[in-house]
Amino acid sequence: CPSAVDVHATTDSRCAPLPHATSNYSPARDTLLLGGTTPASSSIMLSSLVKEHQKKRSAQRDENERLRRKAVDGVQVVAENMVDSVNMGVAHVFANQRKLEAEARKLQTETQRFAKQTNQWLVMIENFNGALKELGDVENWAEHIEKDITAVAVALEEVHRNRVASAQPATSAL
Repeated sequence: CPSAVDVHATTDSRCAPLPHATSNYSPARDTLLLGGTTPASSSIMLSSLVKEHQKKRSAQRDENERLRRKAVDGVQVVAENMVDSVNMGVAHVFANQRKLEAEARKLQTETQRFAKQTNQWLVMIENFNGALKELGDVENWAEHIEKDITAVAVALEEVHRNRVASAQPATSAL
C-alpha cells in the first residue's frame, strides 16, 4: 500500500487510510473509499434489505401456512378414515347385538311357552295320579264291600240253615 499521503491518489480501496492519518477526515469519503455507500444510500440499501427479508419471511410464512393446512387436511382425512373404520366395526357389532337381543327375546318366549306346557302336563299327571288313587280306593272299597257282603251272605245262610234246621225238627215231630 502507498503511504498515507499518497492514499488520496490511489483507487485501491483495500489501502484506505485510517481516519487519524490525514487531516481532512470525512466518514462519507472513507465509506466511498472503502467501497461502501453514503449514509443516504446505505439507508436505501438497508430498506431494500428489510423489504427483501420481509418478503422472504412472508413467503416462508405463506409456505409454512400452506404446509400446515396440508398437514391438517391430511390428519383430518386420516382421522375421518379411522372414524369410518371404527364406525363400520361399531355398526357391525350393533347389528349383531340387535340380532342377539331378538334371539334372546325369542328364546325367552319359547322358554315361557315350554314352562306353561310343562306345568299343564304336571297338572294332568297329578290329576291322573289322583284318579288312579281313587280307582285304587274304589277297588279297595269294593273289596271291603265284597267281604262285608260275603260275610253278610254267610251269616244269612247260617241264619237260614239254623232256621231251616230248627223248623225241620218241629215239622218232623208232627
